Amino acid sequence: LWGDMSEMFQVLCTMQKYHGFTKEQYVEVNDMFAEFPELLEIAFIDEEAIVNRGDRETANKDLVHEEQQKRYYGCLINAECAPLGDNTDRLKPIYSIERPGVPKLGDGKADNQSQALIFARGFFLQTIDANQSAYFEQQLLLPCALGEFRDNQKKIVGFPEKITSEFGSIGDFAAGAEYAFGTLLQRTYTLLGARMHYGHPDMMCRPVMMQQGSVSKGTKTLHVSEDIFAGMDFTLRGNDRVIRHCEWYLLGKGRDLGFGTVLTFFAKLSSGTAEQMLSRQTLRLSQILPLPECLSFFYVHGGFYVSQFLISSCPPAALLMWLIVILSGCEVGFEFLDPRTILDPEVAPRSDVIASFLAAPYAKITGLFLLAGTAPLVAQLWTVFGIVAALMRAIVQVISLSPLHFVFQAKLIGSYVINGISYGGAKYSATGRGLPTDRRPFVTTYKTNTVQAGSVTYDVEKHGLYNDYARLAHYDGARLLILAIIIKIGGGWHVRSDQSQMLVWFMCPVVLAIASWLLAPYIFNPYQFEHAKLPEDWRNWKEFFVKEKGGRWCNWYCNDQAPKGRVRVSTPTILTNAVTLGVFYTILNGKVRVLSALLGFGSVRYIAMAPPLFCSLIMCGMLQLMGVLDKTSHVFLGIVCLALELCESFWPLYNLWLISWWKTLLVGFILKYVCMSIVLAAIELWYRTAPPSSTDTAPSSTG
Repeated sequence: LWGDMSEMFQVLCTMQKYHGFTKEQYVEVNDMFAEFPELLEIAFIDEEAIVNRGDRETANKDLVHEEQQKRYYGCLINAECAPLGDNTDRLKPIYSIERPGVPKLGDGKADNQSQALIFARGFFLQTIDANQSAYFEQQLLLPCALGEFRDNQKKIVGFPEKITSEFGSIGDFAAGAEYAFGTLLQRTYTLLGARMHYGHPDMMCRPVMMQQGSVSKGTKTLHVSEDIFAGMDFTLRGNDRVIRHCEWYLLGKGRDLGFGTVLTFFAKLSSGTAEQMLSRQTLRLSQILPLPECLSFFYVHGGFYVSQFLISSCPPAALLMWLIVILSGCEVGFEFLDPRTILDPEVAPRSDVIASFLAAPYAKITGLFLLAGTAPLVAQLWTVFGIVAALMRAIVQVISLSPLHFVFQAKLIGSYVINGISYGGAKYSATGRGLPTDRRPFVTTYKTNTVQAGSVTYDVEKHGLYNDYARLAHYDGARLLILAIIIKIGGGWHVRSDQSQMLVWFMCPVVLAIASWLLAPYIFNPYQFEHAKLPEDWRNWKEFFVKEKGGRWCNWYCNDQAPKGRVRVSTPTILTNAVTLGVFYTILNGKVRVLSALLGFGSVRYIAMAPPLFCSLIMCGMLQLMGVLDKTSHVFLGIVCLALELCESFWPLYNLWLISWWKTLLVGFILKYVCMSIVLAAIELWYRTAPPSSTDTAPSSTG
């Protein structure tokens, strides 16, 4: 149709690492230029070291900062460039523009887009990822898409995407969610006035975007979600600026395929959203947007991620409330002490009351909650492929255990966004998006040990599932399971038969949360249950916790779970611990006061408040005085300390065991656990804030 396609459009590739390529990679780049000589151009950031006095004098004349050790240049190459002549097949740039200072302020993408923008020509830009595809037949509608700018050039126009990586269970889950987001949901966001710029494949006017700096923002930590800030700044500038979503043509896109890479992607999004919620752009938009648009903006962006935290917090909160009501009741045989019987001798037991409260709403809306998650995908597939295809895909996903995946994903999203709001520290995480064919071990494995000056450093071979998800989900899943068991022991299921049937509906999401938080990473791990791999997992587990007196576990804990200088405490955490401690102490105090009046056991409530640490501290102190503490295995110490703490917890409550006051006994154990948790959290906080010692950089085998 046209003699020279370069007269119509330009393909500008921002190749981040071109200056550090190998000879083979430079040859491959030259092959690309040979294949597309008219269209392809590559922009990259080049570096030139300041190595001698002459270079420094030249740099000073060019007003380069005296502390700067390198000079940086934004460069452009194309097929007409001559070789640089350094025996690497690298091309000499046709344009080389020195940048003032270090241009890499963020994580790479936004910086490369910003420096490439000066080499882009033409009036319109479209941001495309390297793993996107397009169809010739649909590109014939490109004039219609460009027609969106006829009446107003101050626009960002988005287009739908078809996710092409929909194979494998996790790939299908991720592809379905992204397909719904890139089509139906973004159309809805546009109608609500809440759509922003999400990167690919949005089209925009180049002069308009250059007026606000670039098509994204690139400050490290703050702009982890770099694209959306361009849309927020675009909206803040006003003056008839519009963000739309049109269906003129469709682009293909590859997404993550493995359980770990999908969750890493959402961890990055969640951390970036936390920083976005704290940014000045969000504050200003909240101040100037009309109320409907402001609420839509919150729901579409930060509100969605906060809701994942609230959903994940509902099962523990509901079980804790259930437990408090059950344990605050009178013991068996002492129901006459219940003050409610004074007003109504036929009052219903507490277990029946709380069962009715919990079961009534869940029995009616549990199915609605299960359907709500798949509704956008089903609606979009229905409009495109028909109702049969939409329902079949939804059924296949449910059979493939998609609820386990999405419940775990919601837990991870909620943890990251709340941690980001509370503590900050968001960072970019590369996913790789490779094929998930390798089986990940249960715990982290190591390939070499390096001994230096009496300290041991460990080189990670493969990251383990337990190490990655223990603090995020496994610990909470175990606590939730223990809560459910205590409720069963405390008589929470001693209700009428009709209420027992209704409680099954309430327990369905609880059981789903427990199973997901404890088992999902292993269910979706390739070859997890292969018999030949089980002995290897057992051997890795023993090496991680037992070998070298637990030094590998200490290394993981000190570096990943409690790194120096990072204080992880927030007001909600303090309030939660204080309220839990106060509630259970109030229950125990009231029961023991009655017990004291009847049998004279008044000292129990004071002893129960003490954390069970004294026996363990005495034992460790004696071992230290004997000079054998550092030579003792951490596994042995842990087992002995656990036994001592259990004995120390049970001893002051032994009288409650003798008189069969089981509810009061459980309250005492829970109170001991809460006190122990608070003390350990304080010790960990002290360890994080303590000045680093000479051995902190390489933890020793003795921890």
